[in-house]
Amino acid sequence: MLMPGLVLHEGSGAFTEMADAIFREAKALDLSRAAWSRLMHPGRSPQN
Repeated sequence: MLMPGLVLHEGSGAFTEMADAIFREAKALDLSRAAWSRLMHPGRSPQN
């Protein structure tokens, strides 16, 4: 989700920082989703 009006060029620091932030956020979301499904279905291992 890029801010409208914000032009980012690959190789620029801003692009890399934003990509890193999005990646970290997605990873955290994934971890919490796994934790949530473990909570909802105890004893069942999550499929990866």
